[in-house]
Amino acid sequence: LVKVAAIDDSARFIELVAAMRTVGVEPSEQQGCFGALVALIHLGNIVFKATDEDSCKVLSRSPLENAAAFMVADVTTFEEALTSRTMTQPGSNSMYKIPLKVQEAIYSRDALAKALYARLFDWFVLRINQSLLTVAETRAFIGVLDIFGFEDFKVNSFEQLCINYANEKLQAHFNTCIFRQEQEIYIREAIRWDPIDEPSNEACIAMLAGRPPQAPVGLFALLDEQCRLPKCTHKTFTEKAFQAHKEAVSTGVLQSVPRGDHGLLTNEGFVIRHYAGQVLYHSEGFLQKNNNSLHEDLDLVLRSAEDPFLKLLFAPA
Repeated sequence: LVKVAAIDDSARFIELVAAMRTVGVEPSEQQGCFGALVALIHLGNIVFKATDEDSCKVLSRSPLENAAAFMVADVTTFEEALTSRTMTQPGSNSMYKIPLKVQEAIYSRDALAKALYARLFDWFVLRINQSLLTVAETRAFIGVLDIFGFEDFKVNSFEQLCINYANEKLQAHFNTCIFRQEQEIYIREAIRWDPIDEPSNEACIAMLAGRPPQAPVGLFALLDEQCRLPKCTHKTFTEKAFQAHKEAVSTGVLQSVPRGDHGLLTNEGFVIRHYAGQVLYHSEGFLQKNNNSLHEDLDLVLRSAEDPFLKLLFAPA
């Protein structure tokens, strides 16, 4: 158990419960939220051990059993879904199980955690929005733009690319409001001022999220495509990125990995010139992290869980 001297956990918990009550989260729903979060914590503690080159097993059953207990799920079915998946023979209705390698099992575990957390997060947003609804006419509002923290670590992966893309979009919105719109107001009101050369990150945004025919297929759409095609790897994704974005390469927005001690080949990473600076991304793991879809066995575990709150989260739309 980790404790921070400057933080009173019991006082913070009382504040949390009060805040949940304020937005209309009932005590039974609060308990459901806490149970789902505890299940997530135990899920993250599940470790796999290889039994041979193509299969694995759960190393310690304790976190598995704890996660299953809070989800009210059958632990045997849960374990089987984490370490194998059901496949259907093409052209027939015959089904068979294939074992998962350790890394595949880890990605499946993480996809399950993401699915559960995403449903919980969306449910909270919905409840908060419902609590703010009013039939009275609103004369004013307060808007807050929170710029994401830009990330550049020793090893940058798909998570950093997503965060930095969000930062780029927010920065573009900020540039539009502060520079472009303000100067348009000055023009309309005939105010004398020294024109400001507006900084732009549109080339970076277009490279990441562009859609044909206005722009070459963006890196995110290209990654989705690579996830759907057979035999694609992080190396083929990197190669396709450079093939699709020759203009970004010529302007320096997209660059090859520099020579150095990072140990990357040219098709194992890339550099993006962001608004806040250049970042070297390691493309290994991009395809697996982008593929958040649950295989049918794990999806069935979630939907057949007997916990009432999970039933609420995963109820058919």
